[in-house]
Amino acid sequence: MNGIVQGVLEAGGVEAVRTALRTDVISILQSQIESLGKMTRDGAYNLAMNDPHTLDGCFKVFRSRSDLFKDVVKDRHGQLATQDHTMLSCGRTLADAIALIVRAAAKRYFRTNEASIPGGGDTTADALYGSMRDHLRYEWQTLLIPHYLRLPIPIIKKVGIRLFEFREETEINGLAEESEADISRRPPLLMDNASRILVKGREVIDPETLWKVCQQMNMARLFPDQSAKAMRIVVAQIAVAQPSALGAMMPVLGRDIRLYCGFLFTVHAELGAPRFKSVYGEGGQVHMVRTWMERLKEAPPRSLTLSDVIDHFRTVITNGGGA
Repeated sequence: MNGIVQGVLEAGGVEAVRTALRTDVISILQSQIESLGKMTRDGAYNLAMNDPHTLDGCFKVFRSRSDLFKDVVKDRHGQLATQDHTMLSCGRTLADAIALIVRAAAKRYFRTNEASIPGGGDTTADALYGSMRDHLRYEWQTLLIPHYLRLPIPIIKKVGIRLFEFREETEINGLAEESEADISRRPPLLMDNASRILVKGREVIDPETLWKVCQQMNMARLFPDQSAKAMRIVVAQIAVAQPSALGAMMPVLGRDIRLYCGFLFTVHAELGAPRFKSVYGEGGQVHMVRTWMERLKEAPPRSLTLSDVIDHFRTVITNGGGA
């Protein structure tokens, strides 16, 4: 009986969230977002829930102007709720409400674009949603919904909860490109450790694997206005890194191929090709790499967002040893 009562209470909480979204919340958002203000309340609600970019804008308004929602998003004491763990007056946490919104938006998007789901239409939108439901929780995932559409269900099952580690469009697209045959033998490239970029049986970088990582992580962002050909040259220059320098990085960054490769590309972008070669090339200054790694052990990256990680790496490289 207690389980039944709890289920009713939870269902009531969900319905309260939905009602607030369709009425008071959307009315506030209409006053702040021009594209919504021109529509009826129902039209504005449907646009927000159907279009991930519009929904992302709604979340940004809520976070930046939370004061506007003080009479709507309340905790059990009648105060404005802004912390995700806060229990709302409806009996659900703010995090629960956000997850509800993200999941509803994903389900709508998958159903609307069912013909584009991998499998030639054999995979239904509801099947894709069912495989992803437990991995849809956070507002930052909103802009990734169109890219989640490309993920085959076997990939989603393989990645599991680690999907939360992938916060960028290019990374999700990279996961989508993995073949089901490959993932049956080994992890997807961006989920693997740094040994994946090394030539088998040797301690040197395989340029083709590094190029694939470069594309899936969009490392071109570090080299503005560079062509694909120029990026190929960057990859080739990084690939000459000597085994002793690469080995010095392994204990600190080697468990995550994204961190490991991200650091190599950041060094190249910050110092330039000649300086990179003087540190990582044959007979280079491996002591510099060790100094950087010591700094990273003392202060590892705290964020999973790649842009934040790269900023952290920049600080270590520029301040961590006088390079």
